[in-house]
Amino acid sequence: MKTSEAITHYGSGVALTAALRLSAGAVSQWGEYPPNARQLQLERITLGALKAEPHCMDELLGLAKPATAQKPPPPATPAQAATETVAGGVANV
Repeated sequence: MKTSEAITHYGSGVALTAALRLSAGAVSQWGEYPPNARQLQLERITLGALKAEPHCMDELLGLAKPATAQKPPPPATPAQAATETVAGGVANV
């Protein structure tokens, strides 16, 4: 679930923090997605109305690597690809 979905479900960030018994600024620090444990907690206390992302439990149990919020690097330009190929010992002709 996204943080915005949880806020919408509760009507406001204040109501969400109250439901989870968190400090006032906690939800504002979550970013796009709540932490895995909070997602699972929200799924439980909303009786499934909010759904945790499928990976949450596995990541908490150490069965999967944590998903990163980082974007993949942009594709290399033809000039960069040629430079990398030459630097690797094979000329790109």
